[in-house]
Amino acid sequence: MDELKESMPSALVPLLTERDMYLCSSLDICCKRHAVVVGVVGAGHVNGITKHWGEPIDRAALVATTTAKKEQSSSVLTTTSIVLTATAVIGTVVWWYLRHHRK
Repeated sequence: MDELKESMPSALVPLLTERDMYLCSSLDICCKRHAVVVGVVGAGHVNGITKHWGEPIDRAALVATTTAKKEQSSSVLTTTSIVLTATAVIGTVVWWYLRHHRK
């Protein structure tokens, strides 16, 4: 996980930080409701959960951020699909034209 953080910090660090905060908040809620709680998380999240333990975490803001990122990703994917389809169609038309109209 540390290697990924170093190679892609702009993408991975916010993603992991937000996930760590959400997991931490979930565990905190469970601890307030139950006497004994066992949380099983991936090793890559342990340090982040420990770091944020006891801090006030705005879950609504985390969910809103995640939703906005999903919508943005969906928009980018849709735009990319349209551009690729248009490129394929134009390329096919040009290929067909050149093949049939060369002298």
